[in-house]
Amino acid sequence: MLRLGRLCGFDEAHARTVARLAFGLFDSARLAGLHRLGDDDRELLGYAALLHDCGMFLSHTNHQAHSYYFIHNADLLGFDQDELDVIATTALYHRKPAPRPSHPEFAALTKGQQARVRVLAALLRLAESLDRSHAGLVERVALRPAERKTVVLEIDGGLDCTLEVWGVQSQDKAFRKVFGRDLIVERVSERKAPIQAPERLLG
Repeated sequence: MLRLGRLCGFDEAHARTVARLAFGLFDSARLAGLHRLGDDDRELLGYAALLHDCGMFLSHTNHQAHSYYFIHNADLLGFDQDELDVIATTALYHRKPAPRPSHPEFAALTKGQQARVRVLAALLRLAESLDRSHAGLVERVALRPAERKTVVLEIDGGLDCTLEVWGVQSQDKAFRKVFGRDLIVERVSERKAPIQAPERLLG
Protein backbone atom coordinates (compact mmCIF):
# COMPACT_ATOMS: atom_id res chain seq x y z
CA MET A 1 0.00 0.00 0.00
CA LEU A 2 2.75 2.43 0.92
CA ARG A 3 4.66 1.50 -2.23
CA LEU A 4 1.64 2.36 -4.38
CA GLY A 5 1.17 5.64 -2.54
CA ARG A 6 4.82 6.58 -2.95
CA LEU A 7 4.79 5.68 -6.64
CA CYS A 8 1.88 8.11 -6.97
CA GLY A 9 3.77 10.80 -5.05
CA PHE A 10 1.14 11.02 -2.32
CA ASP A 11 1.39 13.34 0.68
CA GLU A 12 2.50 10.66 3.12
CA ALA A 13 2.33 12.83 6.23
CA HIS A 14 -1.27 13.77 5.45
CA ALA A 15 -2.16 10.18 4.59
CA ARG A 16 -0.78 8.90 7.89
CA THR A 17 -2.58 11.64 9.81
CA VAL A 18 -5.89 10.79 8.15
CA ALA A 19 -5.35 7.08 8.89
CA ARG A 20 -4.61 7.84 12.55
CA LEU A 21 -7.72 9.99 12.87
CA ALA A 22 -9.83 7.40 11.04
CA PHE A 23 -8.75 4.75 13.56
CA GLY A 24 -9.74 7.05 16.43
CA LEU A 25 -13.14 7.62 14.87
CA PHE A 26 -13.67 3.93 14.13
CA ASP A 27 -12.77 2.80 17.64
CA SER A 28 -14.80 5.45 19.46
CA ALA A 29 -17.78 4.97 17.12
CA ARG A 30 -17.75 1.25 17.90
CA LEU A 31 -17.66 1.95 21.65
CA ALA A 32 -20.53 4.41 21.20
CA GLY A 33 -22.61 1.74 19.49
CA LEU A 34 -22.66 3.46 16.11
CA HIS A 35 -21.48 0.37 14.23
CA ARG A 36 -20.62 -3.30 14.72
CA LEU A 37 -17.78 -3.65 12.27
CA GLY A 38 -14.74 -5.67 13.26
CA ASP A 39 -10.98 -5.35 13.27
CA ASP A 40 -10.70 -6.51 9.67
CA ASP A 41 -12.85 -3.57 8.58
CA ARG A 42 -10.74 -1.25 10.74
CA GLU A 43 -7.68 -2.42 8.84
CA LEU A 44 -9.35 -1.82 5.47
CA LEU A 45 -10.32 1.69 6.59
CA GLY A 46 -6.67 2.38 7.39
CA TYR A 47 -5.58 1.32 3.92
CA ALA A 48 -8.30 3.43 2.29
CA ALA A 49 -7.16 6.39 4.38
CA LEU A 50 -3.54 5.92 3.32
CA LEU A 51 -4.42 5.88 -0.38
CA HIS A 52 -7.46 8.16 -0.53
CA ASP A 53 -5.52 10.90 -2.34
CA CYS A 54 -3.26 8.75 -4.54
CA GLY A 55 -5.38 9.69 -7.57
CA MET A 56 -3.98 13.23 -7.41
CA PHE A 57 -1.08 11.72 -9.35
CA LEU A 58 -3.29 12.21 -12.42
CA SER A 59 -5.18 15.37 -11.42
CA HIS A 60 -6.84 17.03 -8.46
CA THR A 61 -10.15 17.25 -10.29
CA ASN A 62 -12.14 14.11 -9.60
CA HIS A 63 -9.08 12.56 -7.96
CA GLN A 64 -11.25 10.31 -5.81
CA ALA A 65 -12.25 8.42 -8.98
CA HIS A 66 -8.59 8.09 -9.96
CA SER A 67 -7.79 6.76 -6.48
CA TYR A 68 -10.52 4.17 -6.92
CA TYR A 69 -9.05 3.09 -10.25
CA PHE A 70 -5.49 2.79 -8.95
CA ILE A 71 -6.46 0.77 -5.88
CA HIS A 72 -8.87 -1.45 -7.79
CA ASN A 73 -6.43 -2.24 -10.57
CA ALA A 74 -2.99 -2.20 -8.91
CA ASP A 75 -2.88 -6.00 -8.39
CA LEU A 76 -1.88 -5.52 -4.76
CA LEU A 77 -0.45 -8.67 -3.19
CA GLY A 78 -2.02 -10.04 -0.04
CA PHE A 79 -5.54 -8.77 -0.69
CA ASP A 80 -8.51 -10.66 -2.06
CA GLN A 81 -11.00 -9.02 -4.42
CA ASP A 82 -13.55 -8.40 -1.67
CA GLU A 83 -10.99 -6.43 0.34
CA LEU A 84 -9.85 -4.41 -2.67
CA ASP A 85 -13.45 -3.60 -3.56
CA VAL A 86 -14.09 -2.24 -0.07
CA ILE A 87 -10.81 -0.29 0.12
CA ALA A 88 -11.21 1.24 -3.35
CA THR A 89 -14.86 2.17 -2.90
CA THR A 90 -14.25 3.65 0.56
CA ALA A 91 -11.49 5.82 -0.92
CA LEU A 92 -13.81 6.81 -3.78
CA TYR A 93 -16.31 8.29 -1.33
CA HIS A 94 -13.89 10.28 0.82
CA ARG A 95 -15.21 13.41 -0.93
CA LYS A 96 -17.93 14.61 -3.31
CA PRO A 97 -21.24 12.63 -3.36
CA ALA A 98 -21.94 10.03 -0.70
CA PRO A 99 -22.63 6.43 -1.83
CA ARG A 100 -25.80 5.96 -3.84
CA PRO A 101 -27.35 2.83 -5.34
CA SER A 102 -27.26 4.47 -8.77
CA HIS A 103 -23.46 4.76 -8.74
CA PRO A 104 -22.00 1.86 -10.75
CA GLU A 105 -19.01 1.33 -8.42
CA PHE A 106 -21.32 1.11 -5.40
CA ALA A 107 -23.97 -0.95 -7.21
CA ALA A 108 -21.31 -3.53 -8.11
CA LEU A 109 -20.78 -4.34 -4.43
CA THR A 110 -22.69 -6.98 -2.52
CA LYS A 111 -25.24 -5.82 0.06
CA GLY A 112 -22.81 -6.68 2.82
CA GLN A 113 -20.01 -4.69 1.19
CA GLN A 114 -22.33 -1.73 0.66
CA ALA A 115 -23.24 -1.66 4.36
CA ARG A 116 -19.57 -1.72 5.33
CA VAL A 117 -18.56 0.95 2.82
CA ARG A 118 -21.31 3.31 3.99
CA VAL A 119 -19.86 3.29 7.50
CA LEU A 120 -16.19 3.31 6.50
CA ALA A 121 -16.65 6.10 3.95
CA ALA A 122 -18.54 8.26 6.45
CA LEU A 123 -15.68 7.90 8.93
CA LEU A 124 -13.06 8.55 6.26
CA ARG A 125 -14.87 11.74 5.19
CA LEU A 126 -14.67 12.97 8.78
CA ALA A 127 -11.00 12.00 9.10
CA GLU A 128 -10.13 13.77 5.86
CA SER A 129 -11.96 16.90 7.04
CA LEU A 130 -10.05 16.79 10.31
CA ASP A 131 -6.81 17.33 8.39
CA ARG A 132 -8.24 19.70 5.81
CA SER A 133 -5.23 22.01 6.11
CA HIS A 134 -2.73 19.09 5.78
CA ALA A 135 -1.01 20.56 8.83
CA GLY A 136 -1.67 17.78 11.33
CA LEU A 137 -3.32 20.16 13.79
CA VAL A 138 -5.73 17.66 15.35
CA GLU A 139 -4.03 15.41 17.90
CA ARG A 140 -6.94 13.24 19.02
CA VAL A 141 -10.60 12.69 18.13
CA ALA A 142 -13.40 10.68 19.65
CA LEU A 143 -17.11 10.21 19.09
CA ARG A 144 -19.29 9.89 22.17
CA PRO A 145 -23.06 9.57 22.55
CA ALA A 146 -24.86 12.54 24.05
CA GLU A 147 -28.58 13.17 24.21
CA ARG A 148 -30.97 11.04 22.18
CA LYS A 149 -30.03 10.94 18.49
CA THR A 150 -26.99 13.16 19.10
CA VAL A 151 -23.28 12.36 18.95
CA VAL A 152 -20.48 14.66 20.07
CA LEU A 153 -17.23 14.72 18.11
CA GLU A 154 -14.49 15.69 20.53
CA ILE A 155 -11.53 17.37 18.87
CA ASP A 156 -8.27 17.80 20.72
CA GLY A 157 -6.00 20.17 18.83
CA GLY A 158 -3.18 22.28 20.21
CA LEU A 159 -3.48 25.01 17.59
CA ASP A 160 -6.31 26.79 15.84
CA CYS A 161 -8.13 24.26 13.69
CA THR A 162 -11.04 26.40 12.48
CA LEU A 163 -10.72 25.06 8.94
CA GLU A 164 -10.93 21.49 10.21
CA VAL A 165 -14.00 22.26 12.31
CA TRP A 166 -15.72 23.85 9.35
CA GLY A 167 -14.86 20.84 7.22
CA VAL A 168 -16.36 18.43 9.75
CA GLN A 169 -19.52 20.48 10.08
CA SER A 170 -19.98 20.26 6.32
CA GLN A 171 -20.27 16.47 6.73
CA ASP A 172 -23.19 16.58 9.18
CA LYS A 173 -25.84 15.50 6.65
CA ALA A 174 -23.76 12.56 5.42
CA PHE A 175 -23.13 11.53 9.04
CA ARG A 176 -26.83 11.73 9.91
CA LYS A 177 -27.78 9.65 6.88
CA VAL A 178 -25.44 6.81 7.85
CA PHE A 179 -25.72 6.82 11.64
CA GLY A 180 -29.11 8.42 12.23
CA ARG A 181 -27.62 10.89 14.70
CA ASP A 182 -26.95 14.62 14.65
CA LEU A 183 -23.28 15.54 14.97
CA ILE A 184 -22.08 18.21 17.41
CA VAL A 185 -18.46 19.35 17.21
CA GLU A 186 -16.72 20.21 20.46
CA ARG A 187 -13.17 21.24 21.31
CA VAL A 188 -11.89 19.34 24.34
CA SER A 189 -10.44 22.55 25.81
CA GLU A 190 -13.70 24.42 25.24
CA ARG A 191 -16.36 21.93 26.33
CA LYS A 192 -18.67 24.62 27.63
CA ALA A 193 -19.40 25.88 24.12
CA PRO A 194 -19.46 23.86 20.87
CA ILE A 195 -17.40 25.44 18.12
CA GLN A 196 -19.17 27.45 15.44
CA ALA A 197 -17.48 28.15 12.11
CA PRO A 198 -17.01 31.85 11.35
CA GLU A 199 -19.67 33.47 9.18
CA ARG A 200 -17.09 34.34 6.55
CA LEU A 201 -16.34 30.64 6.07
CA LEU A 202 -19.99 29.66 5.94
CA GLY A 203 -20.74 32.25 3.27
